[in-house]
Amino acid sequence: MDIKKLDQNRQSQETRFILRHILNMLNTINGRVLDLGCGWGFWVDKIRSEDKFVVGIDIRDIFDRDRISHNSRFILADAMGLPFKNDSFDCVVSFDCLEHLADDLSSLKELKRVLKKNGTLLLTTPNRKRLANLVKKAIGFKMGFPMYFRPDYYTPEDNQAQVHFREYTEKEITTLLKDCGFGEIKIRGVGLGFSKYVITQMNDLFKNFTKTWLVFAKLEDK
Repeated sequence: MDIKKLDQNRQSQETRFILRHILNMLNTINGRVLDLGCGWGFWVDKIRSEDKFVVGIDIRDIFDRDRISHNSRFILADAMGLPFKNDSFDCVVSFDCLEHLADDLSSLKELKRVLKKNGTLLLTTPNRKRLANLVKKAIGFKMGFPMYFRPDYYTPEDNQAQVHFREYTEKEITTLLKDCGFGEIKIRGVGLGFSKYVITQMNDLFKNFTKTWLVFAKLEDK
């Protein structure tokens, strides 16, 4: 299976918008970057540069090792016990991963431990009250957590359903991050989720119904 080609074929307008936005925010960040839940390495490949050394970490061994270079590496490990010293990274990114972690609070505290003071956290996670969920609920679809989805299209051979242990409202993700010592929290809603081609720049009227939260936070409390 050509994982890179598969991923490119599945990139929605939403994904491309998030990619441009994240890379723009990372322009001012140099040093060591941790990608939690890196999968095959899409973001590792996009973020690494001469002034950024990126470490990808995942509990699944599906990383494309042909993409490892002098400014990137991969480690097989669990978010609950990161194999790094305190204050190891200038930035942590994590895309569509937090909802899959059984203990989000403990995992975020681990990210806090390995992140330097005033370090940056960038993540995406689904909005629990996105329009698609509200429509499903209105037509009688049972909504509850844990929520099970089809097997990951990157690893169909394991035939294991993907699980969201929870999803978040804007207030919930803000509270969670504040409880872990993060400040200067900025959250943007992206996409409505019904089409591969969607409006990505939502005004406040639609923000609460967007598909994905794009989150920026700074670590202030160490």
